[in-house]
Amino acid sequence: LLPAPGPYVSMAESYAAPLQGYVLMPILAWIYPYATNFVDAFPSLHVAVAVYLLLYDSRFHPHRFRWTIVPTIGICVSTLYLRYHYGTDVVAGLLLAVGAHVLATPRRVSAVAVA
Repeated sequence: LLPAPGPYVSMAESYAAPLQGYVLMPILAWIYPYATNFVDAFPSLHVAVAVYLLLYDSRFHPHRFRWTIVPTIGICVSTLYLRYHYGTDVVAGLLLAVGAHVLATPRRVSAVAVA
């Protein structure tokens, strides 16, 4: 809807050095240009999908919710740290997840309202 390159592209000159990693970082840096359209920043679907699934689990699978909350927070923070998204993208992803969850959650209909 609103295509924009992430900070790793549009603000590359602002960073003192590229991110360093162990085995996976060079592999991911090599693969990423072939797996993206470079206009993927807004909203953060990394955040939206992870938070939507977390909200689903909070309602329907509370046990799984308890052990997935920390990885979900990690996904939200890492999209900023790894320079794939801006802060506004993360907030928009959160709002998208909450909105989708509210729309998708079934509502109970009372007998009085049906009659």
